[in-house]
Amino acid sequence: MNKFQEGKSLRVYKYIAPGLILYLTAMVVPLFICLGISFTNWRGGKKMDFVGNDNYIRLLQDKAFWGAFLNNLEIIAILIIAQIGLGFILALFYQSKKIRAREFHRRLIFLPAVLAPMVVGMLWQLVYRNDIGIISSVLQLLGMEGNLPWLNGTSWVIPSICLTLTWQYVGQFVIIIMSGMQNISVDVTEAAQIDGASRLQCALHITFPLLRPTIAVCLLICISGCMKLFDIIFIMSGGGPGRASMVTALYSYDVAFETQRIGYASATAIGMTVLSLGLIAVSTFILGGRKNEKN
Repeated sequence: MNKFQEGKSLRVYKYIAPGLILYLTAMVVPLFICLGISFTNWRGGKKMDFVGNDNYIRLLQDKAFWGAFLNNLEIIAILIIAQIGLGFILALFYQSKKIRAREFHRRLIFLPAVLAPMVVGMLWQLVYRNDIGIISSVLQLLGMEGNLPWLNGTSWVIPSICLTLTWQYVGQFVIIIMSGMQNISVDVTEAAQIDGASRLQCALHITFPLLRPTIAVCLLICISGCMKLFDIIFIMSGGGPGRASMVTALYSYDVAFETQRIGYASATAIGMTVLSLGLIAVSTFILGGRKNEKN
């Protein structure tokens, strides 16, 4: 029996090995290379001098980097409400037995998530155009002001980008939350409704608390996705107007390829990774703490 288990475990490791090797090659090795370069002043040529922690000291004093990080935080705050909140509402809606063709609607709402971000960015650039854009045309038909600076106004650009991201990824969160709802016994909500609880009360006080592990996964996906956000902003606004929509990933790109400071760009990338892990740890701690309080 032990030999059988050992042979079975060995086969499992053989199946895991190709994916693990690919992951280490594509993710972990470049991360350590980036970490090593971050301690140098490399500008892409043959010359590379060790500068110790100078890049990280400069990073702590870099107002442009921290301004970009604040934009990341703003996007995270908006998308937690928009993507996860709307995803929860839509998941409740699709779970209703009265909805016809639920499978069709679920596939339809998930469809934007499989589109390339570059394609989505170019598509929504057209949507936001004041001359041929759909939104401006609809607003004008309703007798409202349609000539709005969707991507050119400092107070408009981030909400406009967040609307695009919500359209693309809300279906992903709907599917995740619906999968979590399938683990909740129907008897629990039915018993609450018999006791006089409304559907809203059941959703807020029964379904949502029982979905805490699922919500934690959604937060992890949302935060990590927002912190590595690059392509849609690069296409739609380029970080502008000014630096109104500049985020940390785009800032690292600009430092690396606009000013050729590869060493400092590597330090900003490592800083972005540390901040991402910190945000994920805080959100996990908060959810875990509340769960322990209820237990």
